[in-house]
Amino acid sequence: MNATNTDVFAQVGGLEARGAKMKKRGTRFLIAALVALAIAGIGAVTGWAISPSATPGSIDVPQVLVSTLSDQMAGSEGGGLQSLPFTSVAGSLMDFMTGPALFAMAVLGVVVAGAALVFGGELSGFVRSICMMAAGVGVILMASNLVNGMFGRDDAKQADPSPRARFMAAVEAKNYERVQTLINEAPFGAASAADYVLAQIAVAEGLDRKPGARVVVGKAAGSMAMPPAALGFTPRGEAAYAIERSAYGEPRSSIAKQYEQEWSRKAATWWTMAGVVGIIGAVLAATATGFVGLAVSIRKRVKRVRDLLVMEPGAER
Repeated sequence: MNATNTDVFAQVGGLEARGAKMKKRGTRFLIAALVALAIAGIGAVTGWAISPSATPGSIDVPQVLVSTLSDQMAGSEGGGLQSLPFTSVAGSLMDFMTGPALFAMAVLGVVVAGAALVFGGELSGFVRSICMMAAGVGVILMASNLVNGMFGRDDAKQADPSPRARFMAAVEAKNYERVQTLINEAPFGAASAADYVLAQIAVAEGLDRKPGARVVVGKAAGSMAMPPAALGFTPRGEAAYAIERSAYGEPRSSIAKQYEQEWSRKAATWWTMAGVVGIIGAVLAATATGFVGLAVSIRKRVKRVRDLLVMEPGAER
């Protein structure tokens, strides 16, 4: 009876070890499934991100439009302060005086001079005077650096930005009214390029449904079908696609259609790969579920067998 029980307990132990092995395999398959599903999710998000968008991510400004604006600051001509020969030298010197290098030197000078004054009891009066002057200059430089860091330099006397800088700042801020005002004030010769920039801002900011902006978007969309030689610039595919989607509901020009086809194909590739990896992840997850379920079943069966063996008389290991 004892030999039989010993054999049964050995079989139960083997079954229990098999269940533990099944559980370990299920855990590994589950980890692999989670990794595969995460990769599939990343692929799907990437495909969505690179798919053709009806909103331009950035504003394309043709060079033909930028070249019509002056890049000289106000006051840089006619003998103003900006034209003085020593202005740049003075500015460089001021930058150095308020820079981090001189600040570090000032801190070091104050520390060394202070240590010499405190611990240098046998120093002569002349040397002590030099140390006091060095410490004072260092404190002044440190204070000027701190004030400059907290409040900044006074730029009120600096010249106004150039027309080109003002225009590019307004474009970067996507300020439709400001850009339109600057275009009306400046002698732009490239009307198509100006409408192209305004239309991008209108679409990006959701202003393309307003009457005035709607007209500009329509004019820009109509010019997208023109060859680059007639336009004076080559439109960017993303911008042309967004403008025509806003005006017509679909791309019509060759450059917009080419952009849509190219990036739709790339997005479809990512989505296909994400789908394949997702299926693999689902299969791995199902396999992991099977292994874990089998391990749980074996564990329950082993527990029942052990309970029955304990209930039998003389069933001792």
